[in-house]
Amino acid sequence: MVTIRYGVIGVGGVGKAHVKAAKELENIELIAVADINVDYAKKIGEEYNVHWYKDYGEMIEKEKLDAVSICVPHFLHAKIGLDVIDYDVNVLMEKPITITVGEAEKLINKAKKHNVKLGVCFQHRIDPESIVLKDLIKNGMGEPLRGNLLYTCYRDQRYYGKGAWRGTWWGEGGGVLINQAIHYIDLFFWFLGKKPVKIYSMMDNMLHNIEVEDTASAVSLLENNSQAVMQFSSFDHPSIFHLDIRFSRGAIIMDSSGAKYVKTPMLRDMIENKIKRTEPEWVTLSNIEVKYTGHKGILYDFANAIIEDKEPLVSGEEGKISIEVVNAIIMSGFLGKVVELPLNPEEYDKILEKLKERKPLGEKYSL
Repeated sequence: MVTIRYGVIGVGGVGKAHVKAAKELENIELIAVADINVDYAKKIGEEYNVHWYKDYGEMIEKEKLDAVSICVPHFLHAKIGLDVIDYDVNVLMEKPITITVGEAEKLINKAKKHNVKLGVCFQHRIDPESIVLKDLIKNGMGEPLRGNLLYTCYRDQRYYGKGAWRGTWWGEGGGVLINQAIHYIDLFFWFLGKKPVKIYSMMDNMLHNIEVEDTASAVSLLENNSQAVMQFSSFDHPSIFHLDIRFSRGAIIMDSSGAKYVKTPMLRDMIENKIKRTEPEWVTLSNIEVKYTGHKGILYDFANAIIEDKEPLVSGEEGKISIEVVNAIIMSGFLGKVVELPLNPEEYDKILEKLKERKPLGEKYSL
């Protein structure tokens, strides 16, 4: 079987999941790891019997790699990604693709120029229920009419003390939106199949001693004139996840207990009394088998995309959608008004600079 020569940059956190997955996959040959913290690099290198480096550039040059996973703090995603692409090496970026939509566009454009693959690690797209629901949506559910996404989680203050970059505008680029909720924002808009054209939001820091938001609510208008509502927090205990989308010929619901769907006749025809209203039954998804899930599934798909010269499941363009939504929610919350998408990257960069200057905890988002 054809394999690709693979490396992982950043192995102190989630990079360890990429290393484990790469080591176990038949279409990847894990060659080396790199981390600026040589203790991390050496420990993982010895544990998995691969070469280890402090300098990722040296690793790429010496080992003649085909692809790497980049698993470093958010603020380094764009810089390291652009560097790696200059070596004509394929890049799988741990989420988010970058901190800003402008950085994402630079990565996407450079990857195209160098003819390399750019993928983003949103592993919930490869969950068995997600695969089945997406297929059902594409094959007969029609247009989205409305959507609701509620995602809340719990992070204590110690979580933000694990790294100086956490909970900051300069390092993390946001709070619950960019770190935890972005997985579900990606899933939500992937299911909806329509991009937002307007977003209005409110956000605040309610309970944490951090610079960034720990709660946000947003309403979005989609390109087909449907509406999607989202709410997030990082102080909910217990946590909540609920995704609900209604289409012109059906609906899906996904939450912490599982996923289900229903197919209906055309709703407009029922409403206009052209056909008789029916009471369809919900179908619960269960016992779905897929080859690989999680990080393993994403890496397997990315390696195949390189081998077969096709787009990965989550391309750079796909990964850009969720960061643009996050940027838009932050921008609207800061300005207190509706923002239009596509965002102007320069305008968002100015907002982010203003947020970085924010001093006292609890100061409201105003210019």
